[in-house]
Formats: sequence, C-alpha cells, structure tokens
Amino acid sequence: MSNIQDVHGNNKLTEKERLILLKMQQDEIDGYYIYHDLAKHAKGDENKKILRQIANDEKSHYQNWKR
Repeated sequence: MSNIQDVHGNNKLTEKERLILLKMQQDEIDGYYIYHDLAKHAKGDENKKILRQIANDEKSHYQNWKR
C-alpha cells in the first residue's frame, strides 16, 4: 500500500486510511470467494460463466488494493 499517495505526493497513510484500505481489500477477496462458491453451485453454464467472471473481477480488485 506504500504506492498510494496523498494529495501532497506523500506515501504515508494515516492509520484511519490504512484501516479503510484494508477493509476494502478484505471486501474484495470476500467477494471473490462468495462468487466463486456461487459459481460452483449455479445452474446453467452461462450462469456459472458469469459468476466466475465476477469472482475473477473481485480477485483482480483485491490484487490492486494489495499493492
């Protein structure tokens, strides 16, 4: 998370900002697992495909926040 800069170009985050970003990161990975599990139990190939794509999008968001 050190790549995130404030409006002054500083790489330092306040504790509050750090906790907010960690929560956002956790929400994304939770979403990945939820959609991944839903895809395993969904009926129809198209539904499975859509849910897997949403899961992959959530995982990508998680990986972006992780940086």
